[in-house]
This record gives sequence, structure tokens and C-alpha cells, in this order.
Amino acid sequence: MFLSFATLSCKKSYPPQPTLPPITQQGYNTFGCMVDGHLWLPNAKCNFFPNRCRAISVIVSPQNNGTRLPVSVRIIAMRISGGGSSSFVIQTKYPGNPSPPLIFGPGNIYDSLDIEYLELPFIYQGFNISPGTVEITKLDTLKGIISGTFAFTLHATYRDSVVVTDGRFDLQFSVCKCFN
Repeated sequence: MFLSFATLSCKKSYPPQPTLPPITQQGYNTFGCMVDGHLWLPNAKCNFFPNRCRAISVIVSPQNNGTRLPVSVRIIAMRISGGGSSSFVIQTKYPGNPSPPLIFGPGNIYDSLDIEYLELPFIYQGFNISPGTVEITKLDTLKGIISGTFAFTLHATYRDSVVVTDGRFDLQFSVCKCFN
């Protein structure tokens, strides 16, 4: 007598793991990076008070309200995880700071920016003593697209630092994005 055994396999289905968005230049409204080796993606849900643009908020303002360079930039990205939140604020320096407050075209604009990473109660900031890059790869005032990559180390007063690597963004001017 011959016994036959059929092997049945059950494959468990898992949702895809989040990954960094690809580096693009089409205005896909993406932002992501690694913070101390951990994936950081904005994911904040819609909220009308105090800020409905919780995940990604972008304001790029060409001078004289036109479509010409130079521009000022303000990018805010927020992530909610567990019981806490963290956010990035990347913006051109305000007039009166030692560096020019405007962006004149693609290239490394790190020295023209104020950068903060907030993971309350800590606020990490970029200081001139820390090397870094924020490379604008596309700045199209006609189509309203700003794209680039970034990497830097930010420091907090009462805590050491965070290392931000593999950063990338591909954003449209005047974006307000949140997740439901």
C-alpha cells in the first residue's frame, strides 16, 4: 500500500513595509529620510485645528509674487507615532541672519536655511558648526516644483544630536497634505 502526503503551505500575507520614497522631480509631494538609522515619513492625519496641513505643508514664495527667482522656502513635515510626534521645519533664514534669506537656484543651500527637528521636549537645530547638505536638484517656478536631497546632523541643548541621512523631497509650491 502506498501512502501519499500532500504538502499544503499557507502563506501569510503581510502589508508592505514602508520605505523611503524614490528620488523624483515631478512634484509628487513626497518627503522622507532616515533619523538615527530609522525610517522617518510624514503621516499625520487631517486636523482642522490648529493646523489642517499636518503631514506636509509647503510654502515657496517667488519674489514680487511672480514666477522668478529668488524664492523663500518653508517646509514642515510631521509624523505621529505611538503617543508622540516629531516634525521637521526647513526654511530660509529670516532677514537679519548672517546668510542670505533667499534661494537663487539649484545647489547646496544648507547655509541659507534654518533647520529644526522637534521631538518634544527636545528641539534639535542645525548650527554652522555641523556640516550638512540640502541639495536643491529642481527649482521650477513656472511649474511650481521644488525637489532635492538632504543629510545633516542636528544638535539639541540638553541632548546630544540626531543624524539625518538619505533625505529626499519632491514637492509642489503651496502644498497642504495630510492623511486620513
